[in-house]
Amino acid sequence: SSQNSRNMSSHIANLNGTVKITCVRAAGIPRTQMMGKQDPFVRIYYGPSKAKTKTAKDGDKNPVWNEEVCIDAKDSGEKDIKFVVKNENFGLDGDICMVKFPIFALLSWPGEEKWYPLFKEENHKRQAGQILLKATLEGTGGLPELKAPQWGILQATYGGPNVPTVDVSGFLEVQATVHNGTLKFAKDTDLSSYFGFDPLPHHRAAKNLVLQYTKGGVVHEVKIGESHDDTEVVLENEVAKEQDEAAKAAKAKALLEERQKREAARRAAEAERLAKEKAEADKRAKLQAILLARQQEGLRMQRMQRVKASTAQGTHFAKKETKVDAKIGCYWRYQDYPTVYWASTADGEGRME
Repeated sequence: SSQNSRNMSSHIANLNGTVKITCVRAAGIPRTQMMGKQDPFVRIYYGPSKAKTKTAKDGDKNPVWNEEVCIDAKDSGEKDIKFVVKNENFGLDGDICMVKFPIFALLSWPGEEKWYPLFKEENHKRQAGQILLKATLEGTGGLPELKAPQWGILQATYGGPNVPTVDVSGFLEVQATVHNGTLKFAKDTDLSSYFGFDPLPHHRAAKNLVLQYTKGGVVHEVKIGESHDDTEVVLENEVAKEQDEAAKAAKAKALLEERQKREAARRAAEAERLAKEKAEADKRAKLQAILLARQQEGLRMQRMQRVKASTAQGTHFAKKETKVDAKIGCYWRYQDYPTVYWASTADGEGRME
């Protein structure tokens, strides 16, 4: 247990700075003087540092101070702070009541007023009223803060209804990270040993760890007593889960984009193939048109030869007449070739008119 306590304490940083504490008032404190109203004030002890409030003249059982005092913390590993309510009585100041608890209970709720129990003795057996306090730390150190939760921890408090309560959310977040999301509370290790501090000694039954966390989108709450059976809480790394889901979404998006890219490439290749086939088809059609034209020209020339031959034999003449330009020749129309030709008496060649 002592080794476990040292390991846990390694999560707690020494305080450096100034702790500003406001003693607001007390209620229901006992009367220690026989006659008249008592004049209470508060002395505060934290390691070597001390502070004192003003005296609430005739404050008696319900004194009001509303005073801020400062405690210096210079690389202090001290965990407990002590408040003693005293009665000013002509230099013979007597103790009225007191309480000693971890300073983390004050610093867990910065600037927030909270009631803390007071007791007749340091063993915290007989309660003697309560005191209203608030505090802030101008500096660094203390328990880890829950700044960027990864394990679904919503809140974790260690204490109780009539016991100083400490916010241990950041502490458990560190523990979860160290142990891959599993928080183990062994039967032979009290919570005070697990955390390395005790919210209020000698009050075992009144102290509990209350842990609220989310897992699988559902809010869970577990309550563990100072003394407990072996308990294991398995948390879920929501940040890793979100990152995994984001990675899966990114992968799916990349696959979709790759499919779309391949489909676009396929369509472009198909369009290129169709364009190439069309160009080849156009080329073939053009060649066929050229061949057809050549064939038709060949047929025409063959027919011309037949026409020339017929004129040489003096057959198939359609008519004879004299041209305006004084050229005399023969004109005829071949039966299946509509062009009119004429032949000169000088050269005997067929000319297309």
